Amino acid sequence: MATYIVESYAVDSSVPDQRERAERAAGLGPGIRYIRTTIVPGDQMLLHLFEATSSEALQQAVEAAALECDRIVEGHGSRGANLRELSVYANQRPGARGRAAESPPPLAGGPA
Repeated sequence: MATYIVESYAVDSSVPDQRERAERAAGLGPGIRYIRTTIVPGDQMLLHLFEATSSEALQQAVEAAALECDRIVEGHGSRGANLRELSVYANQRPGARGRAAESPPPLAGGPA
């Protein structure tokens, strides 16, 4: 199954209502799983994360649930230590001990 992000900008209804609609969308199509909603208040944006068999199946479920949607994009992410490594990198400052701030850390399993 692929991972998709349903993006909603300048949402007209409340965040709890949109989260409920996202959960409802998962029950309206086979092979669709709601993971979570991320709120970006400074941009008036909601990002709903789903796993689905296809973007078309997800689009149909989103429409049936009346979930506000500006676009659906396929996403790729990482888990575990990679996220910790990236957060350490993001908090480094020039001149800090260790890896230079201009060089991102290598991802686990990737080239060093």
